[in-house]
Amino acid sequence: MQDDTTLQEIATMQGIDITQVRSTLLALHTQIGNERLYIFWVTRKGAKPASGQRERVLLAFTTPDVAIAFAQRNGLAPNPSELRLRRLSVTQLVLAMVRDESIRELIVAADLATEVIGTFPEGFQLKRSDLLQQFLDTTV
Repeated sequence: MQDDTTLQEIATMQGIDITQVRSTLLALHTQIGNERLYIFWVTRKGAKPASGQRERVLLAFTTPDVAIAFAQRNGLAPNPSELRLRRLSVTQLVLAMVRDESIRELIVAADLATEVIGTFPEGFQLKRSDLLQQFLDTTV
């Protein structure tokens, strides 16, 4: 299912047993419905990173087509060469949330038919604080 090294890294970082991580990830896979998701980021020449720590949201999509459509509709990548798409597992996204405290939430976008331009799409939402609590609430 998942790479035990990654699961052990999550368990060690959270001070919990690896079986708690497995159980939490199994529940997340059931809720999300996909093992692999797609995220994108935009690279802009000359862009400077913002100073200081800012909160971020990971926005994931079930297919690459939906991810690209969202980016295009919202004008996030007027030049297609600026758009980078990456396929990640739920485990990889969870690891990113555990490692990086600036990631406050994961949103897995649902159908974009109801999307309002300029806002996050509706879908499955997982706050970092809720994820960390789920690890603790899971019994071995």
